[in-house]
Amino acid sequence: MQAFGARCGQRSTVNSQRLQSPAYRCRVADIESTTNSRIKGLVRLRKRRERDSTGLFLVEGERELESALLGHEVLDLYVCEDLLTDHGARVYRTIVEGGAVPITSVTPPVLEKISLRGNPSGFVAVLRQWEAPLSGIPTDEALVLVVESIEKPGNLGGMIRSANAAGASVVVADATTDLFNSNVIRASMGTLFTTPVAVASTTDTLAWLDGNEITVFATTPAATKAHSE
Repeated sequence: MQAFGARCGQRSTVNSQRLQSPAYRCRVADIESTTNSRIKGLVRLRKRRERDSTGLFLVEGERELESALLGHEVLDLYVCEDLLTDHGARVYRTIVEGGAVPITSVTPPVLEKISLRGNPSGFVAVLRQWEAPLSGIPTDEALVLVVESIEKPGNLGGMIRSANAAGASVVVADATTDLFNSNVIRASMGTLFTTPVAVASTTDTLAWLDGNEITVFATTPAATKAHSE
């Protein structure tokens, strides 16, 4: 085992009457005001303090939500059918047909108020955070990327995406950003939901590496060898 350190498409042309058919009528409310108390609560989830205090976070983007659905419970879905892409309409249909997710329809201004993206994908989902202990990282002949004190959420998300492509797990040591930052999720392109990721102190990470007899290699962009050599 080794460790090494470190627009949306076209809008949907789906028939709106089909989305309004009985099979799709599972929405629990309609919200038209950007000052609605629930919407204000969602907007507050942009802040880490609010995410940490509530244990909740937001997911938007077709690919990201598809990945989240593979192993995580969606607590609520806020959707604006007018903004759905074809891909988004398919994801939405899958969720509706599952019948387990409370769905709230909102107007374009409301979704744009919630969204952090300049071109919202048509829905925003609410999920619950999960624990990310070192015990969740495979130690049997596996590859692990260890990153320390990564400040920019987008960089962390990109590293998770790269690790996923290499078949590696990720250990985030002395994290200065949280896993559930929207930019981490977006830059990971949803791989946060499908990649084993742990968060720990540098001290605990080093002890874990040593205790599992993991060979450690430092990495640099100037290196002449790939991690697989």
